[in-house]
Amino acid sequence: MKLADEAIRKTERRRVGGLVAALLVMAACLCGSVRAQTPSQVQKDEQRLFEAGQAALDQARYDEAIRSYNKLLVLVARDRQMLATVHVKLGYVFVAQRNFERALAEFQQATVLDPDYAVAFNNLGEAQGELKHYNRALESFNRAVAIDPKLSRDSVAQKRAPTLRSPRRRTDSTSAGTG
Repeated sequence: MKLADEAIRKTERRRVGGLVAALLVMAACLCGSVRAQTPSQVQKDEQRLFEAGQAALDQARYDEAIRSYNKLLVLVARDRQMLATVHVKLGYVFVAQRNFERALAEFQQATVLDPDYAVAFNNLGEAQGELKHYNRALESFNRAVAIDPKLSRDSVAQKRAPTLRSPRRRTDSTSAGTG
C-alpha cells in the first residue's frame, strides 16, 4: 500500500510540475509578445480598448465595458494617472448598473492612484451619497472643489451638496465613520 501511495504522489508531483512548466512557458510567450510590440502599437491597443470600453458603456453593454477596461488596466499598469482614469471609467460602469459599492471601490482606487484627480473625488462623493454616507460624500465633494474650483460651478454633485447638509437627509450619524 505504501508503494502505491508513493507512486501516486510521484505522479501528482510530475503532473503539477508539468503544469507549472507549461504555465511558465505560456507566461514567457505572452511577456515576449507584449515586449515585442512597439510603443505606438501599445498606445494603439490602449486607445482601442479605451474606446471599446466607452462604446460598450454608452450602449449599456456593461460586461463588455468591464472586460475592455480590465484589459486596459493590465496594459497601463505602470501609468498611475491612466490607471486612475480607467478606475473612474469602471466606476461609471458600476454606477450605471447601480452597484454603488463597487463604484465606490473603483473611485477610491482612482483617488489613491492620483490624489489630485478632482473628477475621481467628485464621483466618489456621488457614490458615497448614493450609499447614504453623506458626511463622507461632502468631504469628497469639498476635496474635488479644492483641487478644481471650476467644479463648484459646473458639477451636478456640487449642486446637490447643500441638500447633503440638510438635517432631514443626515441620517448617517453612525455611517460617518464607516462610509
